[in-house]
Amino acid sequence: MSALARVAFAFFLGVAQLPAALAQDSATAPAAVASDLLPFASDEGLARLSRSDARVNFPALANQFEAEYNGAFCGPTSAAIVLNAVKGRSPDLPRDKSRIRADDLKYLPAGVDPGLPRFTQDNVLDKGPKTRAQVFGEPVTIGGKQVQVSSFME
Repeated sequence: MSALARVAFAFFLGVAQLPAALAQDSATAPAAVASDLLPFASDEGLARLSRSDARVNFPALANQFEAEYNGAFCGPTSAAIVLNAVKGRSPDLPRDKSRIRADDLKYLPAGVDPGLPRFTQDNVLDKGPKTRAQVFGEPVTIGGKQVQVSSFME
């Protein structure tokens, strides 16, 4: 696994675990979790990055950052960030046309596709095992039982 892939994977694990850590009541949260969390843009956050061996890989990952479309998309957003950082601009990526309007295309020459090859929260969901409705809480049957496995934090 490349160094960039390791950083991206670590980022994904950290982002995926952060909501669970934040959801815990501060009185019951382990002291180590509470003391290790700090804002990235703080002086100490930036100092930690500057001391990190992985700092050379940070720009490739940070340049792929995007905000969640909604509160239920933490997982798909994290996956899109990591996949874009690891896969780069590979031509076999899905082409993102989500931010292009029909009016934007009227002056382009025929056959020109302004969509960029990249993963998005939507196309990660389209390829994943959960449907969009299941991410928002639609019950699924697991082992003969109907369960609700929403990704949305209340």
